[in-house]
Amino acid sequence: LSLELDEGDPELTVAVAVLDLERFGRLNDGLGHEAGDEILVAVARTFERLPEEVRSVARVGADSFALLVVGEHPGAALAEAVDMSRDEMRGLLLSSGREIELTFRAGYVLVDAADEWRAEWYLEAADLALARSRSSRNALLVAYDSEMRVETEQRIVAERQLRRALADGRIEPWFQPVLRLSDGVCRGAEALARLRREDGTVALPAEFIPLAEEIGL
Repeated sequence: LSLELDEGDPELTVAVAVLDLERFGRLNDGLGHEAGDEILVAVARTFERLPEEVRSVARVGADSFALLVVGEHPGAALAEAVDMSRDEMRGLLLSSGREIELTFRAGYVLVDAADEWRAEWYLEAADLALARSRSSRNALLVAYDSEMRVETEQRIVAERQLRRALADGRIEPWFQPVLRLSDGVCRGAEALARLRREDGTVALPAEFIPLAEEIGL
C-alpha cells in the first residue's frame, strides 16, 4: 500500500475498501467459466468509470476487489462508487443472451496517518467490515470499527471451544417430555442439544447451535 499525495492537495483522507461481487461463485459454476470471465471483464470496465477519488483497484480474490480511495470524504466517494457499479451491473446481458442481476457488498476502513499498521492490517480490517455487510440484509457498505475485531476474536474462541466440546463428548442430548393435556400421559419427547462447558456449566442451544450450523459442525 503506497501512495504519494500532491503537495497542492487539500486535507485528504485515505480509505482502503474491499468489494465483493455477490453470487459470482454460483454464477461461475452454474453458467460456466467463460461466462464468469465475461462477468469479470464487465466489472473491470465498470471500474474504469469510477469517481476520480478511487485511485487504484486490484483483484484480490475470485470475486473480491480492493480499492484505494483518496478524498476529503472517501466514505461518500466509495458509496458513490458502489452505487455506480451496482447500477451498471444491473441487468447485465451476456453474449449467450442471458441476462443476470449482479450487485456488490463492500467494507472499508479509514487510514490513520498516526498509526503504524501495515497494508495487510488495513485489508483485514476492510474484510471484517465486508463480512458485516454480507451478514446484513440491507447494508451494502459498512465502515470498520474496532468492535468488529473483538467480535471476530470472540468467535474464534467460541469455535475452538465448540470443536473441543465435540471431541470431548460434551454435547449432551436432553429430552423434553411431550405430554397429552387431557390425561397427562407422556406421548413422546423432544431431543435437545446442550453443551457442557469444561467448568460443568451448561450452554443453551442459542449459544452454539447457530455457530455449529454456520461452520458445518
